[in-house]
Amino acid sequence: MHIDTPSLTLYLLCQYPERPMSFAPHGWKTVLPLRYLNVPYETVYVTLAELRQVLPKTFGMEKVTLPLLVVKEFRGKVQTIMDSYNIAQYLDKHYGTPEKSLFASDPELGRHYSRFIEHWVDRSLAAEIRPCVLHSSYDLFPEDGPHADIASRSAFLAKCGQARMDEMTALNSDPEWTSKQYSAVRKELGIIETVLAERSRNGESGLFLGGTRPVHADFCVYAFYPYSRTNKELVRETWHHESLPYVRKWLQAMQDEGLVSESQLLKV
Repeated sequence: MHIDTPSLTLYLLCQYPERPMSFAPHGWKTVLPLRYLNVPYETVYVTLAELRQVLPKTFGMEKVTLPLLVVKEFRGKVQTIMDSYNIAQYLDKHYGTPEKSLFASDPELGRHYSRFIEHWVDRSLAAEIRPCVLHSSYDLFPEDGPHADIASRSAFLAKCGQARMDEMTALNSDPEWTSKQYSAVRKELGIIETVLAERSRNGESGLFLGGTRPVHADFCVYAFYPYSRTNKELVRETWHHESLPYVRKWLQAMQDEGLVSESQLLKV
């Protein structure tokens, strides 16, 4: 690394020490742009308990959210960036090129488009997916054995509450409820299906929301695919459903970019 090149450190959640939390969606919103732009960076994995108890003290903040990017610039200046959209803006400004940008060929319009898509994903798509994966995500925190992390498991449960967890566990065992909920997820993904289908009908090239290359908007939507994979049935009945052919093509195109390998995702 050149002496005046900033060093980047990305803080992400881990499922337990030394195992990345592959189903945490917001981390993917930053990991994918970093890989896409070929930006060198180091990763520090923290447990859910450390996020709540240690990082606020480390950074002198009341609350820390992840992903968090620490930029150490030449001459010792340190910049701490939270929120995946803010990180994307920093990365595109310093590492993007006209040929490879997180916001396509029109940066201003691309930023607005990506912000809108991210807002929709976080507010609407996530709201329909979350009830299907709350219980299955919780089950991935080891309760015993060499990787047991009772503190993180307890922190996860404390955030949602035992009553909510019991309710979601019961509902996900109800075929009538899951059928309706999967339909609600497909309805939200149908928005992406419509956008991609419209691009195809208009003869526009590329399988991505950004055209021939993925942009931050693509990464924001894709981030909730690994999250969904904690529930295999959910994935089959939504992301891979026959009623969403363009979403399926888009998923394959995202995989073909080589930014994520199957080994980094939960099996479905």
